[in-house]
Amino acid sequence: MRNMLAIFIMCVVLTNQTLGDGPKAANTSDPWQVADIKLSEFLPRLQVLGEKHLDDVEIQLGLAFLYSRPEVPHVYSREDQIEKVLMINADTHAAWALKAKLLCFQYTAKRRELIDRMHAMIKNSKINARELKIMPYSQLYPWLKELGTGTIVINDFDGALKLLREKLDSEMLPVLVVLKNGEQKNPENALYNYLKAHLYFELGEENKAIREIENAVVKKHINNYVIEEHKATARVLREVGFPENQLSFIVKRITLFADAFRATVWERGLVPLAENYESQGAIEDAGKIYKLTLRIAEQIRDEPLPYPSGYNEDFSNSLEKWARQDNNKESSTELRGKEKKMLGISRTSVGKYLLIAASCGILIVGIILFLRKKSTSRSNRSDTTLVRNN
Repeated sequence: MRNMLAIFIMCVVLTNQTLGDGPKAANTSDPWQVADIKLSEFLPRLQVLGEKHLDDVEIQLGLAFLYSRPEVPHVYSREDQIEKVLMINADTHAAWALKAKLLCFQYTAKRRELIDRMHAMIKNSKINARELKIMPYSQLYPWLKELGTGTIVINDFDGALKLLREKLDSEMLPVLVVLKNGEQKNPENALYNYLKAHLYFELGEENKAIREIENAVVKKHINNYVIEEHKATARVLREVGFPENQLSFIVKRITLFADAFRATVWERGLVPLAENYESQGAIEDAGKIYKLTLRIAEQIRDEPLPYPSGYNEDFSNSLEKWARQDNNKESSTELRGKEKKMLGISRTSVGKYLLIAASCGILIVGIILFLRKKSTSRSNRSDTTLVRNN
């Protein structure tokens, strides 16, 4: 029994390590993680390369793309690197797009986080029938400091929430200026209109968001500049001697517009808006959303890419299917679930399930061996007893 327990514990440990969020082992066999680790080792070399080629737009742009990746420490400032590109050539479209996306998504993420935190604190205060206190070390404190000094005591929850929104909304203007400047540099790129639509959806200004989408769908294309990203990052990595067998795992991790659009403008904007129209019986307004979505699907399918992407094609098909739901009567909720399932299980998830299966296999083999040993032991004891009786 002790042997079975030991095997079971080993399987549980393996499974927990697989599903847990703990740090990954440095000796991982996942080639994507190996490439990430190698990239972190090459960051000092990349910095030196940038200092040697201060007037080379492509090298500075490649560094900007690499520094903008989430796995790269923020000590390598993406904002400063983008400005270096624009100082060399103020009309670099890829740099303007990268700057616009960075500022836009940083702003909306911060705004959503702070407002959600304020709602949670207000809810907790109401449940416990007590006033709300904002400590000086709280992230909310700088936004509400005009309500008091030291620890801020709040009884007017609605007033405090309104003040927070006003303060956050006042910071949107610099973001809109960058989006406007980027659009002026490349007026036929719908990217900036979709970013503005995302901003307005976050603020609850749905009419403004729809107007931006209407402006976007008549433009020539959506260009997220992944061709430039692919080319510039590959050149930069080769310049510093990055291992060629690992290079593709870095440069092929391009930033598709469709991925950001799905999580922002579509799921948080168009889908709930269309559902709301339908629930109110505003079928014509809902139909307008579906027609816009069909045009968006065409733009995403035609996004300029360095190599074909099944993701863009599948997502475009999913958008078209959702937009035609008034004909096939499928619910948008069901379609969103199908769309997410369509994206497939990530390579990390596949590895997890394989390891879980291996762990269960170990358990089964262990049980079989234990039962065989136990059966043999019983047989031996029977033989011994028989000899003694004889």
